[in-house]
Amino acid sequence: MHKADINSKLAKKGYTLIGFADKHGLSRDSVSETLRTGRPKIEKLLADELNTTPQKLFPKRFHPDGRRRDARIDRAVKRKSLMSDNNTKGVVAASAKKAGVV
Repeated sequence: MHKADINSKLAKKGYTLIGFADKHGLSRDSVSETLRTGRPKIEKLLADELNTTPQKLFPKRFHPDGRRRDARIDRAVKRKSLMSDNNTKGVVAASAKKAGVV
């Protein structure tokens, strides 16, 4: 869900991000950062306040089965995949050059 959608839902409940942060004894920056990067405990508080789940509020942060994605692992897998693709291209290019195709 987009940050503006979450703000809108909070507004319907009578809150701003600042009001939500104050109610739960959180720093305003922490709540704002949660909308950008994610903090599981604050995500849960927001979801509870809006009568939904963190998975519905922040779907990109979760796998389809509901498990939380780990951005560090996702980046590592992507990097490994890119390296693998680059290595494959290098091997194919070297083989083609050796065979006199290039």
